Amino acid sequence: MALTLTASDYTVVDDGEYPAKFTGYDARETQFGDAVIMSFELMDEEHHGITVSGMASQKLSPKSKLRGWIEGMLGRALAVGENVNIDALIGSKVMLYITTEDTDKGMFNRIEKIRVPKKKAAKPAPKPVVEDEEEEEDDLPF
Repeated sequence: MALTLTASDYTVVDDGEYPAKFTGYDARETQFGDAVIMSFELMDEEHHGITVSGMASQKLSPKSKLRGWIEGMLGRALAVGENVNIDALIGSKVMLYITTEDTDKGMFNRIEKIRVPKKKAAKPAPKPVVEDEEEEEDDLPF
């Protein structure tokens, strides 16, 4: 039986910060231990729909890449002993800081940092328009 494969494309975006949504992950075993590949869909107008993924060890030690990513997604530090359900983070809106890396296999994006998006400042309520009320005329003859 013949095996049919489909060629895919990989889009490299410029270095910068991009609004994105966490779309899922894939747990893998590597030669270095258990890892997770986290996938994000870019949400800005120019790159909407492009997927950027990053691989990290499944360790949540204080300086691990994955811990930094999760803390960035949550917008807070993890407490010692805290368990994290990555499934609960799917759909989270984040900001990705992405760089490009030139390797012997080509150009690739690298997720350097993840943070929660800054909240837009609330627009101040419009000031009510006060029209000068014309003084009521008295029914006085003069």
